[in-house]
Amino acid sequence: MQVFYLSSHAHPESFGSFIKKFCDEGKQDELAPHIAKIAHIADRGGHPQPPYAKPLREVDGGLNEICSKLNEKEHLRIYYFVDRESKKMILLNITIKPTLYEGSKRKRVEKEIQESIEEALRIKEKYITSQNDYEKL
Repeated sequence: MQVFYLSSHAHPESFGSFIKKFCDEGKQDELAPHIAKIAHIADRGGHPQPPYAKPLREVDGGLNEICSKLNEKEHLRIYYFVDRESKKMILLNITIKPTLYEGSKRKRVEKEIQESIEEALRIKEKYITSQNDYEKL
């Protein structure tokens, strides 16, 4: 299965922006574990593979989430869906979540995650008309 990602020019929180940031900082090697997880899932038809990925059952729309450890204090969440007709795995936007959060910080983080999921759904809805905004991984 081919993997495409939303480019950096299309959205500030796209997977493309995440890649660009790492490349601009000279940290391309740090992308390898994230790319390996994506490849693992793509090799299996894009089906969410625990513990690497899970379907987002709380939203209706065939959206999935790849979970990856970014560093000791943060986790990366990559939202994606599979276009079964064209056999493509489409990486949308990302969110970075702290590994530990409590109290008032918990509400803020959960709100940010929910907003990111809603944005992923909006991006997905526009996918058919905005395919030029995607690059092959």
